[in-house]
Amino acid sequence: MKIIVPMAGRGSRLRPHTLTVPKPLIPIAGKPIAYRLAEDIIKVLKQDVEEIAFVIHKDFGPQVPEDLKAM
Repeated sequence: MKIIVPMAGRGSRLRPHTLTVPKPLIPIAGKPIAYRLAEDIIKVLKQDVEEIAFVIHKDFGPQVPEDLKAM
């Protein structure tokens, strides 16, 4: 199964946290939001997940795609 996760919002409701860290990478209890979301998706589906594609905002910069790929 392949999953698409839209994460292109600027995180305006999470300010001031999103002024320095893009929303997908904000840590919650030591893990980035995107990582926790991926873990939960896999647990709920209870089947093999071949790929999770994150749709991110172009202004997030090059570090976000690299960090998401490393998960």
